Amino acid sequence: MAKEKSKKAVIKKLYIEDGLGDSEIATRLNINRGTVSYHKKKDKDVGIDWDEIKASKDYNNLTSTENFEKDQQQFLTTLFNAFEKEKSAIEEIKDPAERLSKLNAFASNYYKLKRPSVNDCKGVADKASRLVLETIIDFAEQHNKNELIDFLSEHFEDIVAKTVEKVKKHK
Repeated sequence: MAKEKSKKAVIKKLYIEDGLGDSEIATRLNINRGTVSYHKKKDKDVGIDWDEIKASKDYNNLTSTENFEKDQQQFLTTLFNAFEKEKSAIEEIKDPAERLSKLNAFASNYYKLKRPSVNDCKGVADKASRLVLETIIDFAEQHNKNELIDFLSEHFEDIVAKTVEKVKKHK
């Protein structure tokens, strides 16, 4: 039973985390493709949809450092271009208080947009939770702790959800 659950954990990781298809997993693990489908269906029957989890993971990867840096660069470029367009109009304003008010509006918008939202924190907490659990599972596999692997694999999504919930409460 423990080996079966450990195999399921490996199959699930290859499918969700590594993005492999059923056939690729079957070939890599030297198992029948039906075994992969069987484990996916068994989990789906109890409300754990591997495809939804994979889609969620793919969405969370959009907040990766590389994508964040690209988005950050695009944001700053857009902001500076908007400022350049308004700069001449601001320079023509004779009243210093009005000019300062316009500049303050730009600065205020910049800081409002730069402040991380609750969703960003949830995404980071979700990703961090998944990485920690995967690391523990990998470590447990190296030390043949099948009972721990089974437990973590079985409750993986619940643990992640509760962790994200706790992070949200402590914000």
